[in-house]
Amino acid sequence: MRNDPLAQARQDKDEMFTPLTPQLVVKKEAQLTLRLPYDTQEDSFSITRLGGEVFCKVEAEWPDPFRDSSASAAGVLGTIKIQSARGNTIALVRARHSTMGQSLQLCRPTVHDYMTDMFAFVEPEGENRFCIRHRTGYPLLTLQGNFQGPGVHVQGRNKDKALICELKAGLGDLYECFVLQYVDAGLVIGGLMAVRLQHQIMERASQVSPGRELASEEGHVTGAHEAEEVTSVPGAPLEGSEELPASPA
Repeated sequence: MRNDPLAQARQDKDEMFTPLTPQLVVKKEAQLTLRLPYDTQEDSFSITRLGGEVFCKVEAEWPDPFRDSSASAAGVLGTIKIQSARGNTIALVRARHSTMGQSLQLCRPTVHDYMTDMFAFVEPEGENRFCIRHRTGYPLLTLQGNFQGPGVHVQGRNKDKALICELKAGLGDLYECFVLQYVDAGLVIGGLMAVRLQHQIMERASQVSPGRELASEEGHVTGAHEAEEVTSVPGAPLEGSEELPASPA
């Protein structure tokens, strides 16, 4: 088969980036199948292989505006930790808000709890379509489909539009996620969790707004009510947003 210089250049570009979670790259199986309660209301759950072995764990954290001053000051609306089977955090999904806009971010943890290594942004591209772009702007994965409600079905394609992952209904309340060989399953999970986090923030905002409006009518709105209000949802990455340098390979 004749070599394609452009294809080779794209492959070389891919190899320049260390995966978000090297330990979750699919290596042995031609196709990895995972099970997870994607639409659960629980903040913590495990993602397992077909045999029941824990592949990784997910844990959501919601900042308390009255206690977690550092998170509030940084504009963090919510965080999802992706953890190894042993419970070590290996990636972070963050929704952040500032006066300039909002963003969904995929990060690596660092030795300092208050610092992260920015890896990628999750950007909405039309209805039910999200693109994960490396912090340099390079496209890594596009997720498209029905992300919530009945009939959840999401497909993930790489920059060449090849299908490399898929999420669909499985047995009972569990969903099955298929990830092809050599793909970073952590990137796939991170992207799905980012979209899930956005939907959760929307739901929390809709629950807060009616109470605030009632308090406003009674003339009892305080700074506390205003601190609890979430009026917008993460979207595209911010131009010039704060970005921490990548850790040495």
